[in-house]
Amino acid sequence: MTVLFALEDDRVETGLSWFLADEYGRAIAVAADELELQRADETVMIVSGQDVFIGEIDAVARSEKELRTAALYQLEDDLAEPVSKLHIALGEKPVGTSHRRRVAVISDARMAQLVSALEDAGFPGASQAKIIPDTSLLLARGEAVLWDGDGRVLLCDGSVVYAVDGEVAIELVPALLQSMEASGLSYISGPSPALADSASVQDVIQARTEVSGYADFIAQLLTSQSGIDLRQDMYASRKSVKVDARGWIGSLVLAGVALAAWVGYLGVSTLHLEGEADRLYDVSVQAYRTAYPAETRVVDPLKMTRARLTDVPGSGAGGKVSGLLTAFYKGLEDVEGVQLESFNYSASTGRLTANLRFSSYQDRDQLKRVFEESGLSLDLAGVSQNNGVLSGQAVIERGL
Repeated sequence: MTVLFALEDDRVETGLSWFLADEYGRAIAVAADELELQRADETVMIVSGQDVFIGEIDAVARSEKELRTAALYQLEDDLAEPVSKLHIALGEKPVGTSHRRRVAVISDARMAQLVSALEDAGFPGASQAKIIPDTSLLLARGEAVLWDGDGRVLLCDGSVVYAVDGEVAIELVPALLQSMEASGLSYISGPSPALADSASVQDVIQARTEVSGYADFIAQLLTSQSGIDLRQDMYASRKSVKVDARGWIGSLVLAGVALAAWVGYLGVSTLHLEGEADRLYDVSVQAYRTAYPAETRVVDPLKMTRARLTDVPGSGAGGKVSGLLTAFYKGLEDVEGVQLESFNYSASTGRLTANLRFSSYQDRDQLKRVFEESGLSLDLAGVSQNNGVLSGQAVIERGL
């Protein structure tokens, strides 16, 4: 898995430095004018955990919108700003019978800045980029770990995480370690560590690792963990659908020409201009013969064109495919954490075959329920996990 990711950087004109996390978890710097050339599985913007509050709520059964509102009020005493000025993003759904759910809270003003920075990045993929706090990636790792370097300090005991400014870390981190009763920490350091001389910190370190910088540390996390994407609710990026139309553009152009000529023929007939109608009829017949020279007898070019189009993906008679696509895409919008990569429609079977990506097995199951409730049959037997990513092929058709 490869990830194109951005770090905020005041030293560059655009305010963002870009890197490519390769399949080995290494960060490769990418110049701004080379961004459109990158082909990564995901595009992500990393935001400092100092700007984001990570907490847990009791996730009772309700809609996502109601859950966000309830969550803000559950956490109100822990937040520094009024809930009306805050945006909340939900983590993955609890496994089993647990009702606890992680959430990330950020101010609307800060979130608007981050979205604006992505829009100004200057390449199409930025509009689909996730925005993930570094602290949520560390929590997903599920281990006691301390990152120290490049002026940033991140501390996690596996269930609670803190982001500390490097300038005050020498005073705060020992106190946090004592309150967390942390021991057996994995200490990962980069350039200019703030805690290298702290005896109280060194006493609880079990393993040490050095990396070349914060970007490499984030690259390792991104290729193995899934954090909380802040782009939810009003900040959600729009899903994109890729349809390969190259195989049937010619037939559709022909259909447009023939049908336009035939509509003209019908209109002229209504006005009793038989001479003009005959001329338009001859044009449509000639257009059909040009496209299909093997046809020796053309009586009704409209009917014959429709018959030809029944074999064209996505253009079945009666609008069956458009209705199926509408219901299919509506089902996707109702389930967060599902990304549509591509699909293909078979006119002969009336089925859609889609390649989907899921953030969790729970999202897969919810998608199946949503589709069945809307009268669609969804076969997800091919879903599998590869390098921490759930993906697979789904077959969709109208329920019997």
